[in-house]
Amino acid sequence: AAADESIERTFIKLIVFLAAPDGEIDREVFNDWIPSPEELAAADKYFFMRCFGIVGTAPFGALAFLKLGRDDDAYEVARIAVSPEQKTEKTTTFVMCYQVLGKVAAKRGEVEEADGHYAKAMEYAKKSLMPLLEVLTARDWKKDVLEPNGRDCGTVEVTIDEACAKMKKSREDIASVLV
Repeated sequence: AAADESIERTFIKLIVFLAAPDGEIDREVFNDWIPSPEELAAADKYFFMRCFGIVGTAPFGALAFLKLGRDDDAYEVARIAVSPEQKTEKTTTFVMCYQVLGKVAAKRGEVEEADGHYAKAMEYAKKSLMPLLEVLTARDWKKDVLEPNGRDCGTVEVTIDEACAKMKKSREDIASVLV
């Protein structure tokens, strides 16, 4: 398979935008440039995106849309990425996209839907054998769904403690991630 530089450039632009502090990149210019949810999801079918790297284009596109305040587009690219038709293979893509679906559903007040998406994200996080993904999922589930709705956070707290143990880290060691 030949290299597709446009997809690779898109991937890099998404990463740079997400990593940049607010105000460093002109949001209007980026907003005008960013491909559609369908194009971002299609980029994940590109050979190099499927076979190399830890995550695909769709999750970073979904996160970029969130950063831009375009929740409907974030939801759409994440929805496509986790759909059976997409044939996504990367566990990290499932984790990140279900987290985005959960965030958007929570913002919309769809608490049960948000819970379901975070439960799926956690399922994939545990399969990933990357305990930090479990921590991030638990943190966001707690922040986006459980705490705002006065729900019990005990299960996610246990998940964070178990993930810390797997990483041989204390909560203090990862305190900056838990905020």
